[in-house]
Amino acid sequence: MEKFKLHAQLQKDCIELTELPLRKLLLVNDSHYPWFILVPKVAEVSELFQLSWQDQQQFLNESSLLSEILLQIFKGDKMNIAALGNRVPQLHIHHVVRLKPIVVGLNLFGVNKQRYLILIMSLLNLKQNYYL
Repeated sequence: MEKFKLHAQLQKDCIELTELPLRKLLLVNDSHYPWFILVPKVAEVSELFQLSWQDQQQFLNESSLLSEILLQIFKGDKMNIAALGNRVPQLHIHHVVRLKPIVVGLNLFGVNKQRYLILIMSLLNLKQNYYL
């Protein structure tokens, strides 16, 4: 079996924030949306069902934890969670906070990018002991 390696397109488009027990957490380099991606650290997987049952359950835990934290931090209305495989064959799950009203040209991170990242990392470290 091949060793896990993050797809080149994800490396180009994202900033790696941290690693959870099963996944890498990436921040999409787009300042208009709070947009994150979870990537399983499993080689040669393109679909969620290809993960073992235990890894699927771990993904659900990590995805739920991330969603809860992102909604709190960004005061979102809903999470948009999807596996969009049109450019990258490697399994990766997008987590985008939906905000109302949608403001075109809004720069969510701007000067506060570092503060948001510190908050996300702190909450992940604190809560993962309870969920994971």
